[in-house]
Order: sequence, then C-alpha cells, then structure tokens
Amino acid sequence: MTYNTELKGYSYDPEKAKALLAEAGYADGFDTVIYSTGSGFAGNAATAVSASLAEVGINASVEIIDGAKGNDMMANGWTGIYWHFA
Repeated sequence: MTYNTELKGYSYDPEKAKALLAEAGYADGFDTVIYSTGSGFAGNAATAVSASLAEVGINASVEIIDGAKGNDMMANGWTGIYWHFA
C-alpha cells in the first residue's frame, strides 16, 4: 500500500503566514524571483506557487531560465528562489 490514511497534511492558513511574515519583519511582504528551469511542469508549478505567495503579500515573479543560466547560478549563487527539477 502506498497511501497512508493516517498521515496528516499541512493546513492552509494564509493569516498565520501573514502573522509569521510580520513577526519576521516583513509585515508589508517583499518582492522576490522564482527562477524555473523550463516552461513545462516546472514553469507551471512555479507560477502556481507564485500565486499562492501573492495571497500573503510575497510578490514572486517567475523567470524561465535555460540550463546555461542555471549552471551559472549554481556556480556563482543567486538571490531569490531556484525552482529546479531534474
């Protein structure tokens, strides 16, 4: 059996997320970038996550990058979120 009926998932609580952001000093939210390797599933998933983040005040734009840009980021670092699927 690969499905565990006793497993509890995470609750969806945007108000708690907003309170935690305020506690961390980001009451007004912040801007960031989600870098995604590919416009298929990864790009769609990054876009969905961006929409969820917007609900709590995090403005996350999505930038689709190619492998060369991803390799450069891995070697030299980046600011933001790197959404990478192998």
